[in-house]
Amino acid sequence: MFDVATGERAWSTGRFQASEDVHVVGDVVLADSASHNPTAYDLATGTALWTLTDGFVIEVLERSSTVLTQNVDVIELHDLHTGEVLWRVTVGDKIGVRATTDADGNLYIFLDRYQKSVATIIAITAPPA
Repeated sequence: MFDVATGERAWSTGRFQASEDVHVVGDVVLADSASHNPTAYDLATGTALWTLTDGFVIEVLERSSTVLTQNVDVIELHDLHTGEVLWRVTVGDKIGVRATTDADGNLYIFLDRYQKSVATIIAITAPPA
């Protein structure tokens, strides 16, 4: 990480990251890569906040500061700051998972089996009170 105003080096993970694998959400940097476990870092200090030791990142939900992950047949939504699992769904064996969010922050999870759609899970973002 470099300070954009001064060009000075702030911190480094010491690992290669492709640009599409780095997500800056508020004060957290999520480094997601096929070459190492996804890790969340404090933006200011570079201190590792948490690491996903099993599974991989499917989607980063910036509006809610959460990240959707998959490990074999389980998908989980994690708090981006702490790594805490907010909810978990078992989707079954040999199920492909795709996800996207819309402009309102709603999460759409698509389940596929042998390249055929089998289900859609929609996690609606509640409107502010």
